[in-house]
Amino acid sequence: DKNWGSWTSCITEIPYPTISDSVAGSIDWGTKSLLVNKEFNESGTLISEVSFVQGNQEGIGKFYDTDGLMDCRFTFKEGLRNGPAECYYKNGKMRKQSSYVNDLLEGTIKLFAENGMIAKELLFHEEELTNLKIYNAQGVLEREIRDPDTLDNMLDMGELPGVFDGMER
Repeated sequence: DKNWGSWTSCITEIPYPTISDSVAGSIDWGTKSLLVNKEFNESGTLISEVSFVQGNQEGIGKFYDTDGLMDCRFTFKEGLRNGPAECYYKNGKMRKQSSYVNDLLEGTIKLFAENGMIAKELLFHEEELTNLKIYNAQGVLEREIRDPDTLDNMLDMGELPGVFDGMER
């Protein structure tokens, strides 16, 4: 868990067009608003930038560390994480690449070493870890685990650090 300290929020309301159901191609600017919420820590550093449509997170949400460097990006739809997500090391290289469906991890999650080489690849289906690939420092596959009990034990024992980092956003 990260301690983000105190923060302030800046909200900008922008008219957001919607396509009318009755006349294809007409735009109604009055039925939705796009709110862009930017949060800053006590020193004025941007720590998050998220858009809201009708009160729900929508589009790309960007989250920064206390130094203002990109930490994670999530795709939101109707307030839930839906779609690709990425987290980064301070050096800017990819730390984690994942995907969400209705706020749950789904599909392949790739964990990378700080040098950019793939370290682990996990496959989630309906909230269950179903496959794990472990790579060596050169990015060569060393081990693959498919046994559900072994995978559950590894998760329970905390043997897969980084899998759930950033999920609290």
